[in-house]
Amino acid sequence: MLQDRIDALIEQAQRIESLSDDILRNRPGELDGEDLQDIEDIHKSSVTLVSRLQNVRTQTPEQWPENILHELRSPLNAIVGYSDMLVESGLLATDQERDLTTVHDIGSQLTADITALFMRPDGG
Repeated sequence: MLQDRIDALIEQAQRIESLSDDILRNRPGELDGEDLQDIEDIHKSSVTLVSRLQNVRTQTPEQWPENILHELRSPLNAIVGYSDMLVESGLLATDQERDLTTVHDIGSQLTADITALFMRPDGG
């Protein structure tokens, strides 16, 4: 059951990774330097998140580091923050805005799901 829940989180994180990779591969000419850097940061954060979730999947809850929630939420905060900022800028093409809105929505849901799954009863 726990493995299935973590697998679902990994799938969603991989979706963010795929969407950000698609934006970087197919539309770099439409992005200026700062926006491009923000998309690259979203992509790097999604790669980090996928890797950390895959590592967690191979461990038992007793093996999880004390700061597991922080380790997972840190890249998510970057994903949600940068995607929100880019969408709110109004400078993106329609398909970029749509993709980044999806990234933002998935990231926000992942934040809630990860918090619910990894919040320790002792507040850790």
